[in-house]
Amino acid sequence: MNLFVKKFKTSIVRNKREKLRQHNIKEAYNKEAVCRVHRYITWWFYQAGILLNLVRLKSFQDMLCAVGSFGPNLPALAYHALRIPFFNEELEYTQGLLKGHKEQWKKYEAKEHYNFLVNSTVGTMFLKFIDAFDYVKNGKKLFELLAPRYASIGIAQE
Repeated sequence: MNLFVKKFKTSIVRNKREKLRQHNIKEAYNKEAVCRVHRYITWWFYQAGILLNLVRLKSFQDMLCAVGSFGPNLPALAYHALRIPFFNEELEYTQGLLKGHKEQWKKYEAKEHYNFLVNSTVGTMFLKFIDAFDYVKNGKKLFELLAPRYASIGIAQE
């Protein structure tokens, strides 16, 4: 059993040795290569106008692992492939996830609710909840619901 347990003191000593040793050329080159790849990813984020906090998503890390494990010969993703077949696959997957919910909605006669949220640079804040089950579902009624909310927020005209 002792063979499978990491010895605490020896791992501390080994970590101290690794921190005190001089880095070789290969490790320095790898740091430069990593920095270069990170720069390309950063430039892509800036150019595409993508939110930077998306880097924290697990799916972003999964994507990087998949690209890295494929290697340097991964062909670029075509616009058509992204827009049509992959989108359709995701749509089918999402509709499959909704099937169970739709059955429950029918079973328990789900009601429509509207949550009004205000989003700004400071953050997102809940403003009001409306049970809209009794409202007629048309554009005029939706406008009647939304117009007072815009007035209370005070949206600036651009």
